[in-house]
Amino acid sequence: MMKHLVITLLLALAFGGCGPYAPTTNTKPLQEKEKIVLLDWPLKNLNVVKHSANRTESGQLAVQLEMENEKGKDIWTDVQVIFKDANGAEIERTSWEPFLFHKRTVSSYKKVSMKTDAADYRILIRNER
Repeated sequence: MMKHLVITLLLALAFGGCGPYAPTTNTKPLQEKEKIVLLDWPLKNLNVVKHSANRTESGQLAVQLEMENEKGKDIWTDVQVIFKDANGAEIERTSWEPFLFHKRTVSSYKKVSMKTDAADYRILIRNER
């Protein structure tokens, strides 16, 4: 009898937390607050020197990024740029592109939108996959 009670209690504890629940709300996720987002912890040695965006003569948004690799070895990464319209909606996303940050130096990265209605951007950087 005691054995059945213990098993019942263990099953109730194990499966009692299952079922529908309300998701938490994050009003400002990191990718909404920051223009440059490092997605993996090992990239902590990369520091933003500067970033900017300008219009080309044809009206496209050109994004420039300069980052310093303070580590004593080269770091291979993948970089993706998300372009957004004036309302903050995503209108264009580039493919993940391999990019090398050379050791103890500042590296420059540039990407131009294909659409002329791009008004904002986010640059995502992850470990090379």
